[in-house]
Amino acid sequence: MDIITASLEDKKALNIHVIDVSKDYSSVTDYLVIASSESAPQSRAIQRAVEVALQEVGYKTCGWQGKPESNWIILDLGSIIVHIMGLEER
Repeated sequence: MDIITASLEDKKALNIHVIDVSKDYSSVTDYLVIASSESAPQSRAIQRAVEVALQEVGYKTCGWQGKPESNWIILDLGSIIVHIMGLEER
């Protein structure tokens, strides 16, 4: 989790929240990470930074969804789901 939050902070993501949903809320994932960006290019840079940081430690990302124009990207890491949203979209 520290790698993900450090990557978000490094790319100046805003309003970063880590929510533990493992016990009472979800049988699909353990954590939701939600962060905001100020622009679509920043959202893509954040997404790439998270993926690169995880790959450097040998973690294979499961995939991502989202269109650049929507300014909402979801990274599916299995036990962790990362939402990167523009301020208006959030």
